[in-house]
Amino acid sequence: MKSLKSLKSLKKSKQEILNPFSPNFGQLPESILDREGLVSSYIGTLSGKSNSPEWTTIFSGIRGSGKTVLLGEIAEQAKKEGWIVLKITAGGNLQNESLAILSLESKKGNFDISGLSVGFFGFSAGVNFNNSEISSWRTKIMEYLDKGPKNIKGILICVDEVQKLDNSLRTLAIDYQNLLQDKYKIAMVMAGLPHAISDVINDTVLTFLRRSNQIFLSGIEYRSVLNSYNAIFSKNGFNLSKDNYKIISKMTSGYPYLYQLIGYYAFEICTHKENDEIDLTSKDIEIIKEKAENRMAKSVLEPIINSLSEKDKDFLRAMSIDDGKSKIADVSSRTGMSKSYLSQYRKRLLESGLITDSERGYVNFAVPLLREYMRKPFGMPKFRGFQDMNEYGE
Repeated sequence: MKSLKSLKSLKKSKQEILNPFSPNFGQLPESILDREGLVSSYIGTLSGKSNSPEWTTIFSGIRGSGKTVLLGEIAEQAKKEGWIVLKITAGGNLQNESLAILSLESKKGNFDISGLSVGFFGFSAGVNFNNSEISSWRTKIMEYLDKGPKNIKGILICVDEVQKLDNSLRTLAIDYQNLLQDKYKIAMVMAGLPHAISDVINDTVLTFLRRSNQIFLSGIEYRSVLNSYNAIFSKNGFNLSKDNYKIISKMTSGYPYLYQLIGYYAFEICTHKENDEIDLTSKDIEIIKEKAENRMAKSVLEPIINSLSEKDKDFLRAMSIDDGKSKIADVSSRTGMSKSYLSQYRKRLLESGLITDSERGYVNFAVPLLREYMRKPFGMPKFRGFQDMNEYGE
């Protein structure tokens, strides 16, 4: 039997282990399950010809599907391959932001682009570009690629959080297209919510984006989640039972955010146990469920619901009555909307990635725990998620 002193020492060493899971949005985790192939595929295309449609890749997915993490990993790998990466966030003045980053990169490489300074372009919020300044933005990119360091492979523009099409994004895309047409080594990846990406690629001015590589980020395979949890926990000396690996894997429903969140809470519990035979108890599982459910509701479900119209919400509430897939006819009856009128909201929810219609005449929830969350207004049982976790896996 271990002494109290040795148990305290064991506990301390476990608590010093860095948790490998990162449920914070945008923070790069140790593992990006089922996304490594997307990263390596895109990085591989950068070594090919610039007229490849993959050089312009657009990722879409609902909140928590791993868009920002994916872009961050692509950016890191591209840097290692010798690309200058301009990571910018939609919603601001993208030209100012990208040139400010390029200015810093230029100084790192001891290369001075004439006139490229904060003072010249006034890199601050609210600066409006007229036509000559937009031309200057393109000119500065051209100057860097023409006269910059010879070891630079090219420029990769990463645009994250695309939520709507504005003048800054439209102008950036047009100038990017012109640079491609002039055979410059420049590539771009964008990521955003499905409806926002749809607006961008269907813009009458940006028709060239319809020929880009468009990828919707779907869920993670059950076997990948199971194997990953097994590898990560075992690597850190935590020996969970096969049943517990299955339980926490199924709780994720293949949703990247839940994979990180559940892994994080399970790992934290393991680090605070005081014995060698570390495993999760039924009480531990309940704690993980409750914490993950609350965080999922606050970080993902509430923002999703707050962005919807009342009719959208009515549609989802009507679906939530069913434990599984819902008949369109039943949704119509419950909402009082005709099938033709209902179809526009069905289309909106499908485009946003909140529901699926894999079977004719039926719809189902695509986001884990959303069904249970939508039941609250009906006075149904207390919001407890993970009711349908057996539908995922094996």
